[in-house]
Amino acid sequence: MDYDEMLSAFGDFVRGTCEFMCPVNERKLRERERLLHPLERLVGSQKPINKKGGGNKESKENEVYAADPCKIVKSFSRSAAGHKMPSASDLRPFPVLDKTVSYLIKEIACHEIKTPGWVDRYNFVTDRLRAVRQDMVIQNLPIPECIKLLEPMVKFHVFAGYWLCENPIHLFDPKMNFSFLQECIKRLLVMYDIAEADTVFLKTVSGEQDLTKAVRDVTCSSTEHITRALYHLINLGNSQSLNEGAMRLMNNNNKCKSCLESEAFQLSLSVWRGNYVHACKAIRKLSPLLCMAAALRLPTIRRHALMVMSTAYSSKSLKFPLKLLQEILLWNDQPQAVEECKYYGVPLSKSEDSEWNLEWNICFQRGHFNMDIKEAQPSRLKWLDQTLPDSSVTKILIAK
Repeated sequence: MDYDEMLSAFGDFVRGTCEFMCPVNERKLRERERLLHPLERLVGSQKPINKKGGGNKESKENEVYAADPCKIVKSFSRSAAGHKMPSASDLRPFPVLDKTVSYLIKEIACHEIKTPGWVDRYNFVTDRLRAVRQDMVIQNLPIPECIKLLEPMVKFHVFAGYWLCENPIHLFDPKMNFSFLQECIKRLLVMYDIAEADTVFLKTVSGEQDLTKAVRDVTCSSTEHITRALYHLINLGNSQSLNEGAMRLMNNNNKCKSCLESEAFQLSLSVWRGNYVHACKAIRKLSPLLCMAAALRLPTIRRHALMVMSTAYSSKSLKFPLKLLQEILLWNDQPQAVEECKYYGVPLSKSEDSEWNLEWNICFQRGHFNMDIKEAQPSRLKWLDQTLPDSSVTKILIAK
């Protein structure tokens, strides 16, 4: 029994008929309840009225609070007991969902990226993308359509996780973003595997003369390989992802040994082995999006390196130059390296050079590393950000 036959056992799925990014019923409800996001309101529309404030009743009644039909997007609604299954008119078919994802990424996420207000745009896009996935699952869309919807979502959450990692928790929740990222990327990998299995089946059935119709366009630089590489990088050193990668790369059908997926696998394997020097060197050579994914795991690499060195280089007289370790572990500058070493309880001392050129040294001592303290917060890499003008940042999100 193939995949489609298994799904048919559950009966027919609802097919959406809504031709807008937001169903009409929801648009009217949110206008009435004043639940429109500023990015969805019609130009010239007033802000929500403060119920506690006073004011002329007549002026309030004359205020305009309307949604722009071309900008309002269906919001995510959590399913709960007692709620009816959405009707066809409340669900968007694939062409509308594809248009919605494209609008959210190109028109919303790709603007004002280097301003503090981008956090609000992130929250808006994240909520609307959840609604897209909800419609996708309810309708059980075909695998190629699901893949096309999920691929830009993975890139968006990887980029947002890196770009907003230094924000306070009340503005950006990294764990929630990582949860959405894992949800998208794992679902996407399953879709890839099913599509690959179907391709092999078609090769067997169709014969050599029809191979060109059966083979999918999967190259070293394809979105599939980038997605699989991202999976390894956001799970650096994770045994489960390493086992999955080893099984795939050892497969005789996969003859590509120098692709992005293979490089990411080797990097993850270096982290698992504790070879932090090789891992950090490899991170510098990655493309911007892959480097952003790996940067989120740098605190884990640094913590493990400091913990191991506290035992391996433990000495009362030995001093390790902090500047060298800063270059190895990719800290942005010496103050950041000093702060993180102190955070983990690693002793530091200043050299006895001239007063205007003081150098920090690390005095590794067994037992001083704080094993109980939680991992440090990730930070953006200055050398990476300096190579990313506005055009390059936008290209990361919309690249095919």
